[in-house]
Amino acid sequence: PNFGPGGEPIPSSVVACAPNGVDVTAGAVVRALTAAAEQSVDASEETVVPRTLVSAEQLRGMVEERRPELAEAADGGGTGVVCKRLDNGVKVNYKTCQSESQRAHLRVTVPCGRAAETGFAEGSMAVGARTMQDGGAMLGWTREQVELFCVDHLVVAEIACNEEFLYLEFVFPTNKVSNEPGDVSGMEGVFQVVHGLVADFVWEEDALQRAKQAFVQTHEQVSKSLEAAAAEHLLNEMCGEDQRYLSIPGDKVEALTLEQVRDAVSSRLTTDNLELSISGDFEPAELERLVTSYIGTIPKTKRASPKVPEAIPSPKPTATKDLFLRVPDSDERAVAYVAGAAPNRWGFLQSGEQALDTQPVKAPNPAKRLLA
Repeated sequence: PNFGPGGEPIPSSVVACAPNGVDVTAGAVVRALTAAAEQSVDASEETVVPRTLVSAEQLRGMVEERRPELAEAADGGGTGVVCKRLDNGVKVNYKTCQSESQRAHLRVTVPCGRAAETGFAEGSMAVGARTMQDGGAMLGWTREQVELFCVDHLVVAEIACNEEFLYLEFVFPTNKVSNEPGDVSGMEGVFQVVHGLVADFVWEEDALQRAKQAFVQTHEQVSKSLEAAAAEHLLNEMCGEDQRYLSIPGDKVEALTLEQVRDAVSSRLTTDNLELSISGDFEPAELERLVTSYIGTIPKTKRASPKVPEAIPSPKPTATKDLFLRVPDSDERAVAYVAGAAPNRWGFLQSGEQALDTQPVKAPNPAKRLLA
């Protein structure tokens, strides 16, 4: 048969591969191709790429309804960082930097991370963050439309979760990338996305399934990697076998539901628990206008029951301990890790003391002022 318009060249060959025991004949291949060619196919609808996620009329309505305010919050400690707070509780820090012209970086920090999974299903925070990354429907737009909006405005977004925090990170241009009427700047587009993520995000089942697949693959890779398996075995011993600090087993991942991951993330994605940090080449007045208009109009929310911070559990003090783990590998090789108690990234020991206070210091240490 000649598939296609008249005069088109016919295929020179058709190659079919099948498992042993399956009989594939030339006639069967031709019949399958003919049946496929005779099926009616509807053209997919063209995706309309929005020039803005929030219209000017919608923005005016939100501002008039909520009357947001941005007030001074704290001294930047001589670092040049401007610290402010919106009346809905969101903390805002910014600093202008001209090292990259017309570019900026925004990080939305949410204190929670996997450490906050206590009371929720195992892995719900991490898988929930990845579900947000793989989703994107918001503000009446589909995931595809929001993705194309970010592409057109040169916005790079990442949502991730570690042991301590949930991060929403954006790298973007601060100017307009086109002169089309009704188009917004990259910076305004980012604040529209943040508004949608916090106030009107749509949790989708297909995004959860993609997130689950990624975590199942990660856990399998950990068990098969000499370095990763050894590190996991060591961490398991050091944190008292607390599963919040280990890779999530595949059966635990598969058991998670959309409601579980949504409830876990939403419990901490509240305005009293959000902190925005922006650095880049922008006008402070324009930044404050966008922050007030888009972040200040997010309805005020609070965590249901703020919990006392928990230190990572540790095994009882013992003498030096050696751990051994054998992992099947293609080559005879070994990896060794040496680990022990240490302060966290902020300089605090598990007891709550600052590490700088436990050691004699001859001269004033500027780091202590930053940790205070």
